[in-house]
Amino acid sequence: MKKNLLLVCFLQLLVLLFFYSDIIIGANKYLMGIEHDGMKNYFMFSYYVKHFDQLFMHKGFAYPFGEYIFKSDSHPLLAIVFGVLGTMVPFIKNHTVGVLNFIMILNPIITAGILYKIFYFLKVKSSFAIIASVGIASLSPQFLLLTVGHYSQVYSFFIPLNILLVLKLFEQKEVKYTNKILWLILIGFLIHTYIGAMLVALNMSILLVQFFFLKMNRKLLMRFLLANLLPLAVIIILFLFDPIEGRPEFKINAYHRAAFCNVFLPRYSDFHFLYDWVFDFSFQNKYKWSVKGTYIGLASNIFIISFFLLMAVKLFKKQGREFFTKFGEINFVLLSSGILVLLYSFGLPTIVDNGFILGKIPFASQIIAVERFSYVFYYVICISSVVFFYRFCNKNKFQKAFVFGIISLFLFESYAMHAYIDAKIPGRANVLSEEIFDSYYDFDEWNIDISEYDAILPIPIYIRHFLPFTRGGSYSSEELSMALSVRTGLPLMAVFLSRPSVNNSQIVLNFVENPKDSSLIETYNNKRILVVHTNEINNKYEQDLISNLDTVLFSNGKIIVSEIETNSWFKKRKEDIDN
Repeated sequence: MKKNLLLVCFLQLLVLLFFYSDIIIGANKYLMGIEHDGMKNYFMFSYYVKHFDQLFMHKGFAYPFGEYIFKSDSHPLLAIVFGVLGTMVPFIKNHTVGVLNFIMILNPIITAGILYKIFYFLKVKSSFAIIASVGIASLSPQFLLLTVGHYSQVYSFFIPLNILLVLKLFEQKEVKYTNKILWLILIGFLIHTYIGAMLVALNMSILLVQFFFLKMNRKLLMRFLLANLLPLAVIIILFLFDPIEGRPEFKINAYHRAAFCNVFLPRYSDFHFLYDWVFDFSFQNKYKWSVKGTYIGLASNIFIISFFLLMAVKLFKKQGREFFTKFGEINFVLLSSGILVLLYSFGLPTIVDNGFILGKIPFASQIIAVERFSYVFYYVICISSVVFFYRFCNKNKFQKAFVFGIISLFLFESYAMHAYIDAKIPGRANVLSEEIFDSYYDFDEWNIDISEYDAILPIPIYIRHFLPFTRGGSYSSEELSMALSVRTGLPLMAVFLSRPSVNNSQIVLNFVENPKDSSLIETYNNKRILVVHTNEINNKYEQDLISNLDTVLFSNGKIIVSEIETNSWFKKRKEDIDN
């Protein structure tokens, strides 16, 4: 087994090198993208690790308030680990992007290895298991998150590892697996809430299926239940102790739901033409998630059709018991559970509840009807398809060749998806590295004593995301200000999070747009602020601020670096208002 496991990992590495060799070899040279959430999520991790100060607070955004590390989308557990390590190994501090890129790009190797162990456990022949493991890991829809900057959710090994532990738990009935599941879910929650939530959703579905349809070891299942509830309780407690007040609540809506067209139909596939004969793809454009989607692959779609046709035939011939026995009890449990989670991602709970109960539960509104839960279905249906074809179509050489061809479709189809991703990344030189930033922005020519300033104000200012007074800023102002913040350690007077504090964000914005606000005097009194702006069109408020800047410290035609003393700014604005 060990040799085959090493072969799987090696083959997966070759796939990754084929598409992403630049990033793997020069991990610290490139940002995989600065659009969408890309720059922000690199910034959140890099600033925290490089300027590690407070364990649970991220001081980079919303100066002087900061942000709670578990709401910062900065891979909190990894950020804390590397933040501590960075105090002992300074090399890490200037290679934060390299560390993150390396972990993200190479995590599919772990995924492929775990998938092989699952197929080994399910007694799938090694030759089929090897190609299936590499193919399923390569077609993983989580790769597409690299193109939109959702970096803390790309870790594809969590779901297969959870499946493997569950298989071993119900086969060997040993308590040690419940402990491992507990730690896996907790780690998932501490990297991103959705990861832990997906694992809990899968495991609760397994418990539900076990409870209604199969005999149970009640003591073991109680331990399994606790292994899921305890990590969930931990993350809820951490959220309840959030020191930042006034966050907006997400509303439950259909905006981020999964749908048939982005789960069962491809966006990027060389077999697109086959689906075109039957399906209308125009529906994909109605769903935001269709840009990424959770396409399960042609092999899995063939499996779904074959499975239900064969089951119907066997039931008609009164051979149902033989069919279910051959497929395997645990496979039925997994398949049924995966379908339940898929229905969850389609928004079934909200359709049934219609906001009557779930809409009144703050935490529930963040994880109900989220399309990412369909990732669970992807791994379950892919594993089930391999097991099905292997067990039902493996009698002679022709059938074995057919099974090998079907399984190979996972790897073959992944090419189109990776070609799309490869065209998107690497998208930018890593300006979060000191050397690259200094060269890219001529930092050596600035001649500015950074120690004299308290924060950086980017113009155009950006206050994002789910706020009633959102300001979009611009990609150039975001990139420049975040890179300068990481380079200097000065926090940003800007906000870029999913659910930032409404009150704190309004105070930051008022510095530019409503400086007569009395709360500003107490917050920013006697501060010197470094103002960094570009030549993009500014609104009236930003133009007023620029016209009142005290001194231009540096300008190269693209970037203007100035300073402003808050007392002077407040005084001038008061005089303007009085006049």
